[in-house]
Amino acid sequence: MTDYYKILNIRRDATLDEVRNAYRVLSMSWNPVKNNNSDEAANMFQTVAEAYDVLSTPQYRGIYDLRGSRGLSEENYVLSRTPEKIFSKFFGTSNPFAQVTFSSAFVDEETKRQSNVLSVRTAEAGVVLNCTLEELYCGAQKYANVSTMSLAGEVVEKTILVDVKPGSTNGSTFLYKTVGNHDKGKEPGDVKFTINQLPHSLFEVSGSNLHYKATITLSEAMGNCLIDVPTLDGRGVCVEYGEVIAPNDVKVVAGEGMPNGNGGYGDLIIRFEVTFPKHLELDQKETIRSVLSGKPCKFRWGTQSNKK
Repeated sequence: MTDYYKILNIRRDATLDEVRNAYRVLSMSWNPVKNNNSDEAANMFQTVAEAYDVLSTPQYRGIYDLRGSRGLSEENYVLSRTPEKIFSKFFGTSNPFAQVTFSSAFVDEETKRQSNVLSVRTAEAGVVLNCTLEELYCGAQKYANVSTMSLAGEVVEKTILVDVKPGSTNGSTFLYKTVGNHDKGKEPGDVKFTINQLPHSLFEVSGSNLHYKATITLSEAMGNCLIDVPTLDGRGVCVEYGEVIAPNDVKVVAGEGMPNGNGGYGDLIIRFEVTFPKHLELDQKETIRSVLSGKPCKFRWGTQSNKK
């Protein structure tokens, strides 16, 4: 079975940006013209394009993940465009590096027309930057490995120190100017970084608000309890709750969320989960019923009547 994930050298849970980045590097590396139109390069160029077409299309990827290549065949999947058209559409030009010139036998008229349009700047390179929620809260400096193209058409691996600002959000992008792909006669391209927030074990994010689930006992739910909530900067917040807490009750702590970009912070939203004891003695049940009802319990469940 064809393993598209192995072809692109990515994990099975790779994001769309990771799929695109893998295709960017491999399609350039295996471009037939760059490799003297060798049969091996042409075959790999075709295979890489097919892997990208499947894994970047949610419908095809879903079928492939469940049923593999056989499933795609059963659904009559065929590559919808030639590898050259996929390449051209992806880069916005058939010539993302200067010395690679497509022959007339290799491209259609539309691709040749695009290759004659001189752009001011080389196509930018894209990099996914994985960040923890703590790094997005506090800010961080991270080293990122970037694959770019040199003037010689070779893939160059470089390491860039990236400054992640406090309050950066999942999916946000920022550019590092002129450190990307090189093309003859043009200003070097940019590198666009896209933030990918890694899952957190305690918090979920909605806008600038943080959501936290606090699990408390039934005794604590009766009120007058103190709840210690961890924070992303390590301080910790002690929340006092004086009222009776029902399951799924919500407490909002203002200003303890994520930086909002305006010098302030969102809110910390605590949702309570109340755990009930799995077993109570009879006298404990009576006491609870008595307290909740405000009067003594008249019926003892499980006891026998004295009537004869």
